[in-house]
Amino acid sequence: MIQRRAIGGSHFFEWLSGKYTPPAQSLEALSGERIDIGQTDLTTRVVEAWKTPMDRLTVEQVRLLMSQKLGLKWLGNPVCL
Repeated sequence: MIQRRAIGGSHFFEWLSGKYTPPAQSLEALSGERIDIGQTDLTTRVVEAWKTPMDRLTVEQVRLLMSQKLGLKWLGNPVCL
């Protein structure tokens, strides 16, 4: 039987446990790029995710960043391993 549960709030890298250890820095720190826009709900959530340490990013935050094509260098690498 398929178990249904919301995974959006769980930490993304817990799903890759043992395969990849993410850095404790945020994508902002790793990229050196600062994003400071926050006029809409979307941009506010993007900025929050961008400033979150990678090892604390939720599945939803990773989905959001990747849909905006942000941080792909760091977020795509562990999935490709």
